[in-house]
Amino acid sequence: MPPEEPQQLGRYTIVRVAGRGAMAVVYEALDPGLQRKVALKVLNPNPNAHPEEARLEEERYLREGRLLAGLPKHPNIIGVYEAGVADGRRFLAMEFVEGVPMDQWSKKGSVTLGRPTTILRDVALAVHHAHRHGVIHRDLKPANILVDPEGKPHVMDFGLAKLAGQNIHASYTEGSLAVGTPAYMSPEQAAGSKAVDARTDVYAMGVMLYEILTGRLPFVGASPMEVMIKTSKDPVVPPSKITGIQINPEHFKTLEGICLKALAKNPADRHRTAEEFAADLTLWLRGRDFRVRSARLKKRLIAGAAAALVLIAAGAILAKTRPWRNSVAVETAHAAAPPAPPAPPPDPWANAVNLLAAVELPRDSISGAWMRDGAVILSRDGKPARLQIPYHPPEEYDVRATVSRRPANFCINFILSRAGSAFTLVAHQGGTFGFEKVNGKDFNRNPTAARFDGPLQVGKSYTVLIEVRAGGVKVFCDGQPLSTIDRYDTMTMNPDWRLPDPKAIGIGTWDGGAAIELLELREVSGPGERLPPK
Repeated sequence: MPPEEPQQLGRYTIVRVAGRGAMAVVYEALDPGLQRKVALKVLNPNPNAHPEEARLEEERYLREGRLLAGLPKHPNIIGVYEAGVADGRRFLAMEFVEGVPMDQWSKKGSVTLGRPTTILRDVALAVHHAHRHGVIHRDLKPANILVDPEGKPHVMDFGLAKLAGQNIHASYTEGSLAVGTPAYMSPEQAAGSKAVDARTDVYAMGVMLYEILTGRLPFVGASPMEVMIKTSKDPVVPPSKITGIQINPEHFKTLEGICLKALAKNPADRHRTAEEFAADLTLWLRGRDFRVRSARLKKRLIAGAAAALVLIAAGAILAKTRPWRNSVAVETAHAAAPPAPPAPPPDPWANAVNLLAAVELPRDSISGAWMRDGAVILSRDGKPARLQIPYHPPEEYDVRATVSRRPANFCINFILSRAGSAFTLVAHQGGTFGFEKVNGKDFNRNPTAARFDGPLQVGKSYTVLIEVRAGGVKVFCDGQPLSTIDRYDTMTMNPDWRLPDPKAIGIGTWDGGAAIELLELREVSGPGERLPPK
């Protein structure tokens, strides 16, 4: 065990690290009093955290412990034994389950549609159990589902859960802002609605089913806000339009219909309960093919049939009584219009500066070989190849870039500037992101180093978002949070990447070349300076 890891926490004996996240570390531990294994989830200490943020995170821990402690045992939900503080650290002692998260499990070997669909069906039944007892998860995703060696799922991490009808003070944001994982949020949850109910979990399971069918998420973006905007506004592309899975087309269409119903923008058009979603999956697993209708459409059909019967009966009465002989005023009742889906949040990139359009080659090429291919700019070689953008950014801004590596490319660098001082973000071929140099250390050897999900594949497009603020810089790749730094005075510019104009921003590559498909900037603190051609 590494020396920095504790060997004891309260009465629990630490065995090993079972998992590690940004907010907490999970240990396999032993409760000697009861002689049982437990999963000990320990909140990471953060001395730099704002006191309010630290308090909210502790509230989240306590809420998770309280909610799960009051939830009757279910075989597919990881239970909590104890919530407390030991040696100054907040912890949850939970049921220990040997397994891997569902997103990792799905990448192991050949997986047919039936296996993950069965797991998702069992997850839906477990979630329905929680709903029946008033608990809404609000952060369902494959990473929060553990699959054991027998292929059985176990739902975990109820840190964002709430009691149905309860308006809680959320641990990530407060007021009317959204909480959860953007890619799995329902439109109403993304809009920060206070009326979020159990159908938000149905939507999240619809996203998981979409991943099973296509291998991708229905909506992706460079930032959480972009994903939430797309979730609220953009239509879902049917899985049959993008997947290469080869099964009976009619059978696939049924599962696609279940998926699209769960992903409906309006909660009224989804399955009314997680149990209904599970029931549809069960029918599909039994080989049944059927037409999936929204709950609202089904109500309309029933109402229409009832209305038809009333009209038939009324017609018979009219034929006998002939009331038109009398002058009678007739009023028509109009059904209330269905509630409109939440309005999408405004697009913060609507007025972004197109930096690629401002580039003139070869004027702005500082080193290496650069060329245009339509709207895309390519670097072909150079150690390094550097491109200076004729633009001075404001004090605070966001940069969004879509890039793809070419064979033999070592890294793609983003050359940034704030208050006239330049610094560099490195995106290494192996998937490591980091600033250089920080306290004299290279990007992969300083505290800003962060690992993307995997290596940056040749020819695959990745969208990188960089948020530059007075309080520091945050980096995301395909929506995944990566490097952060809160002090500019610790960074020094690597001479290899220095630009002639230290106030300008730029982009560079080392060896092998890359394609810069999109490069735009959102001015946050005011307008930047567009430089005239020389």
